[in-house]
Amino acid sequence: MKAADPRGRSKAALTCLRCGQPGHFAVNCPLPSKSQGSSSPKSQGTKRAATESVAMLENAHVTFQDQTGAERPDVTMLDPGASAYLSGYGPVRRYLDFLRQQGYPVGDVKFFRCRHKFHFGGDGESWSHWAVELPMCIGGNHGRAQVFLLAGETPLLCGRPIIEALGIIMDFEKKQLKLRDGPWRPATIGLHGEYLLGLWDPSEPVDWSKPLPLQFDLRLAPDGDLDPRPVAYDDFCKQESAFITVDDDITEETYADGELPVPRHLL
Repeated sequence: MKAADPRGRSKAALTCLRCGQPGHFAVNCPLPSKSQGSSSPKSQGTKRAATESVAMLENAHVTFQDQTGAERPDVTMLDPGASAYLSGYGPVRRYLDFLRQQGYPVGDVKFFRCRHKFHFGGDGESWSHWAVELPMCIGGNHGRAQVFLLAGETPLLCGRPIIEALGIIMDFEKKQLKLRDGPWRPATIGLHGEYLLGLWDPSEPVDWSKPLPLQFDLRLAPDGDLDPRPVAYDDFCKQESAFITVDDDITEETYADGELPVPRHLL
């Protein structure tokens, strides 16, 4: 039998659907699409306005872009059909990096071990082993909400209980939303019509020398689902990095007696 060639199979699978050449995807194709090729004055006059936010999957990262093309790691997708607030590791880490740039003490964010199952469409299911108290500032009100974490790049999804607790009212006809008795404002609409909400919107500059008062603290996990002992952000990153480096070559590092270290979670 012919020897297995996993690299050959992976290279064959990496084929552009636009030009048919291997080695890249359509999103990175150097050839422009047909829809972008027309630049006549007539086509420019009837060109539709840029979408407010576009969800992209690039380099295995789920990100959002606003109408200027800038990445928006500070938004969540409003999903009234979801029963909880959940996200993948990647979007949460990028949001916390955004908060760090604003001056927020990310080291104070608390993570908790848990074991919670989520059901998705098509009989799909996934287990969450971590939850985080995610800092937020909605309409100038500072608070935090409990978010279940899933390994990977699941988008940051704000479920129905959080939407109800925050008093978010959505007008799908006029594409507007408001917070309880606040004024109506245009909603941020995503590529497929999803409604996006900014997670960090302070009404005035933040004084980081003082503890931030919490106007809301939303905890949705049932009693007994979470380990009451919190884990710091840096410790969480160290523990979960073992899943990323588990396939790395460990033959270079040896002990004095010749034994090899076994990566955590390997068994």
